[in-house]
Amino acid sequence: MEEIALEQKRIRALNEFILKNSLQIFMPYYNKTDDEMVISKDISIDRNGIINIYINTILSVIASDEFEDGEISNSERYMKNNMTLETKDYILDALMKIYMNKYNDEHVLLGVMEMISCMKYEDVDPKGQIMALGLLQHENIYLRDRAIQVYEQWNSKKGINVLKTLKCDQKWLQDYVDKVIEYLERDGE
Repeated sequence: MEEIALEQKRIRALNEFILKNSLQIFMPYYNKTDDEMVISKDISIDRNGIINIYINTILSVIASDEFEDGEISNSERYMKNNMTLETKDYILDALMKIYMNKYNDEHVLLGVMEMISCMKYEDVDPKGQIMALGLLQHENIYLRDRAIQVYEQWNSKKGINVLKTLKCDQKWLQDYVDKVIEYLERDGE
């Protein structure tokens, strides 16, 4: 009984902490030597626990998001407000786990692409590139198109070699790839 009460206390404290701090999270409490976050004197969370919190938060953001061209999505806002040098590894690990576990969920994958596309190429290296690369061959043509857009939005010459190896079965998509390659060769950073 005592263990259940302690676990309930831990969960309540964690939920209150998350609500109060809205996942801007843990870094003031982060102990780099132990790779854990201390919430209070008797409650702490290890790296996997932190990643799981990010997974749940990111999935909530994506689930309530709509992705429309020309509009700033909640997913993009989330990344710009929360991805810092201290949180980068946690967020990218969470995105990678979401990507692997939700590979057949178009909406979630669009959200993941939205999140990585608003960051610099170097800031998401190599996990962002791995996720975008994986979608370049996805059965869903819309996701393939979105993965190409990610490379375009990164505006990095480093992505050219990946795009040059891509052979699309749809002419319009191959034309788009060729235009993105041309653009990156000319104007990429």
